[in-house]
Amino acid sequence: MPALLRAAVAVVGLMALAPAHADTAAQATPSTCFPAASITALTVLDPHAMDVAADGRFYRLDLDPTCAGVKPGEAVQIASSAGPICADGRSAAVTAAAICPVQAVRPTSSPADRCFRIRDVRGFAVMRGEKVAITLRGGGKRLVQVDTACPQLDRLEEFDLVSGARDGRICGHPQDAIIGRPGEAYLSGMAKQFTVNDFRPCRIMSVEPMAANGEEEHDRDGGH
Repeated sequence: MPALLRAAVAVVGLMALAPAHADTAAQATPSTCFPAASITALTVLDPHAMDVAADGRFYRLDLDPTCAGVKPGEAVQIASSAGPICADGRSAAVTAAAICPVQAVRPTSSPADRCFRIRDVRGFAVMRGEKVAITLRGGGKRLVQVDTACPQLDRLEEFDLVSGARDGRICGHPQDAIIGRPGEAYLSGMAKQFTVNDFRPCRIMSVEPMAANGEEEHDRDGGH
C-alpha cells in the first residue's frame, strides 16, 4: 500500500477546515466514519468523487465541488486533523496542489458485488423513484438509481447502457448512463408519446446488489 495512504497525518492548512470556535465536546458524531489508517484501496472516480476500501468496508467519498479536485494519476492522501475520516469539516483529500474537504461519506458495496457487465444484462424492470432493476445472466440482480431529472424511464421499452470507464461495466461511476432506444411502439408510428428527452442520457447515480426476490415489476427482456 502506498505510504500516502497508511495513516492520517496533520497537514499544514488542514486545520482551517474546522470551525474556528468549534466545541468538540458538543459536536454531534457523524454516523459514517472510518479510521484513515485502515484504508487499503482508493479509486478516484472523478475530480470530486472516489471509492475507498477501509476497515473491511467500502465507502464513496464526495469532495467539495468548489475545490480544484484530484487530477488523473495524481497522488492523493485522505487525511483528518481530528482522527477518523468523516464528513465533519476536518477531513480532506490532500494532493500536492489542493486540499479538498470531504463533503459526504456514504457506505457502499464492494465493486465485485456492485458492478456488472453490460453484456450480461438479460432484462430490466422500471421501478418507482427513478430506479431500474437489472436482471443478469446467471440470475444476479442489480438495483440502479438514476438521476431524478430522468422521469422518462417509465415510458421506455428499450435502452442502452453506457460505461463511463469504457470498460464495459456499470458501477455507478461518473458518466455511467442509461440512454433510451426507440422500440417497436416508436418505430410503428406511435412516436407522439415520446419526446427528445426520452432518448437523452440519464446519469446512473448508484448501483447496488439486489436480492433475487426483491420487489420489482415484470422484467422486460433484452434490456441492452
